[in-house]
Amino acid sequence: MAKINRQLHENIVGYYHAYNRVAGKKKGYYPFEDPTERAIFEAHLWRLCSFFAVNLGFFAFMGNHFHLLFEMLDANALSDEEVKRRWKAHYAAALAEGRVQEPDWSQADEFAKIRKRIGNPSEFLHDLKGQFAEGYNVRHDLRGSFWDGRFKNTLLSPEAVASCARYIELNPLRSGIESKVGAAGRNSWYNFEQSCRGKERDFSKHPGFQLLVKALHPDPDKPLSPGEELELAMMTYAAWREHFDAEEKRLADERAAAALAKEEQRAAELTQSCQRSWFDALVVGDLEYCRRQAIRLHRPDTEPIELAPGLYGLFRRQRRSS
Repeated sequence: MAKINRQLHENIVGYYHAYNRVAGKKKGYYPFEDPTERAIFEAHLWRLCSFFAVNLGFFAFMGNHFHLLFEMLDANALSDEEVKRRWKAHYAAALAEGRVQEPDWSQADEFAKIRKRIGNPSEFLHDLKGQFAEGYNVRHDLRGSFWDGRFKNTLLSPEAVASCARYIELNPLRSGIESKVGAAGRNSWYNFEQSCRGKERDFSKHPGFQLLVKALHPDPDKPLSPGEELELAMMTYAAWREHFDAEEKRLADERAAAALAKEEQRAAELTQSCQRSWFDALVVGDLEYCRRQAIRLHRPDTEPIELAPGLYGLFRRQRRSS
């Protein structure tokens, strides 16, 4: 199968959902379970957003993958001074250490090259993944690929932005990482809740609110007034909170029902075993009693089988533990 063109979305202004999973170095490999690593990844993310023409709205960090929803802005709309400022801020340390050379700002083609780079979503994601992976491997003395292949980057229509945003915010909840949206510190909803701690929930403080406003009201000639923005923030928060509450309850009920069903199945199996034991067992009693009798019966390496809570049995044809 032919590979997808890596330049498919190069320098296309719009909304993107990006996703990537870490390589399966070993079973149960979940680097983002470490809050320190999540904080480092998020720091890389915001630092790169200040360099690239990226308006980050929503994100979620799962155990072994991440989700991002961002808007790629038009880098050609940035002034020369803004491009120069971003470059100097981003490369300040490397410039001071002599690892990079400052461009010749008198050349127009230098600005063109930088604009092309900072307006490219693939360059943004490439730098994010590469810088984090390099640091992670050094911190944990690892070698080889950190990421499982190339990132997935989907261009979204404005109408799809809100649905994708809710999907990202609900991801930790639906995976079982948290019982309430934002409780585990894995997504942008957590950042929003932290910014509103002790205050009324003002959705305009969410990092993705302005992105939603732009997606829902894309006409720049008819911007929303402050009052209209406030009303939209209140309506959006109420609708999303209602949706999140319903999803939290549905999943909690599902998990409780699954746990109850598992417990009932276990109880039924134990009951059946216990009923059979009156006919098949050599010894029935508590764990210590069965172990003492196993020694007396010259079967010291035979571990009693649990029949019911606190009740065990030894069987004539029971397989001995290795």
